[in-house]
This record gives sequence, C-alpha cells and structure tokens, in this order.
Amino acid sequence: YVRSRKLTLAGYDLKSTDQRVVDVSYLYGYDSPTSFTRAFQQFHGVSPKEARISKTKLKVVPKMQVSVKQEYTWRVEQKPAFRLIGK
Repeated sequence: YVRSRKLTLAGYDLKSTDQRVVDVSYLYGYDSPTSFTRAFQQFHGVSPKEARISKTKLKVVPKMQVSVKQEYTWRVEQKPAFRLIGK
C-alpha cells in the first residue's frame, strides 16, 4: 500500500507542479531517479516524463481511512524483576 500511495502522490506532483523528476524521486524516498523511474513506469505504465507531458490518466490509490470506535482503558502496573533466557 505504502509504495502505491507514494507513486500516486508522485504522479500528482509531476502533473501539477514544475518539480524535476530527480527532486520528486528523492522526495518520495527513492535512492536514485533511475529506481524511481523504473517503479513509476511499472506502476503507472508510462515514464515520469511521459506522465508530465501527456494527458495520460495515472493510477490512483486512495488514502486509507482508519477509525477507532472502541476506547481502551489503560493502567500501568509495576511487576517484580524477572530473568529472560533464550537462544
């Protein structure tokens, strides 16, 4: 999910801003523009440059919505010391 979401946002940035591909690649955590371009093309089906200049529609992975409806009651307890042994 995280990778797809980052590539969704990267596609939005490329289409809606003048940021360079190299800057977008580093912004979304890629080590190099080459690895970003490879991942982008695999996900969207077009290169970052093609996505920017063409009217190609890019894939969109929506933001995950998480809601917690149950509240928890917490308490802190102090326990006597113990020893853990493992391999």
